[in-house]
Amino acid sequence: MMKKHSFTAVLLYFPCIIFFLGFSHLMHAATRHVWSGGNNTSPYDTWEKAAQTIQTALTGASAGDIILVTNGTYTSASTVIAQITNAVIMRSVNGPSVTIMDAQGGGSTDRRCIIISGTAGAVISGFKLKGANNSAWSYNGGAIYMSVAATITNCVFENNRVGGRGAAIYMISAGLVTDCVFTNNRATEWNYGYGGAAYMAVSYTHLRAHETPEHLVCRLLLE
Repeated sequence: MMKKHSFTAVLLYFPCIIFFLGFSHLMHAATRHVWSGGNNTSPYDTWEKAAQTIQTALTGASAGDIILVTNGTYTSASTVIAQITNAVIMRSVNGPSVTIMDAQGGGSTDRRCIIISGTAGAVISGFKLKGANNSAWSYNGGAIYMSVAATITNCVFENNRVGGRGAAIYMISAGLVTDCVFTNNRATEWNYGYGGAAYMAVSYTHLRAHETPEHLVCRLLLE
């Protein structure tokens, strides 16, 4: 009740400020489309003008923007398919079975699907992330390397390998991983490995998981 009354008072005394802040957010939020068949025309606000790569759509995106990715297998000639530096929402149209990010790594090649850094708050939803394969013992974070808080949901991590820690996800900050499936991911540091599915380099974790020999489905909250 105290919170409700306090919020009402803010509305009464500062209605113009509240309205301005809300309207400003709506004005700046945008949907940027990704489709390999698009014509790559900024600001990628229709499927016809869609960016052909995920990173193209991310470049210049603002916090709160939606990066909407349709069916396909997305790769990159660079070391990472998607470098996320602010609180965007990156989601697929039809889910992880048909929206794939393939790192195409091998040997000691430095290739990842996603790096999340900069400002916290990004959301990643509905992708299959696969193909990270780096045998260097110091290499951490195969599919996703996360250095700031973010949410990963409804994703599939498949066939990722690292010589260090966190074959699927390496987290050095707070974050949430929920409703994800981990299949055949392997970390091999010092012949033992740390975090075939995920490695969390933080002080407090809460984990609820169901594991079978074939896959791991988990909800992971880091604070």
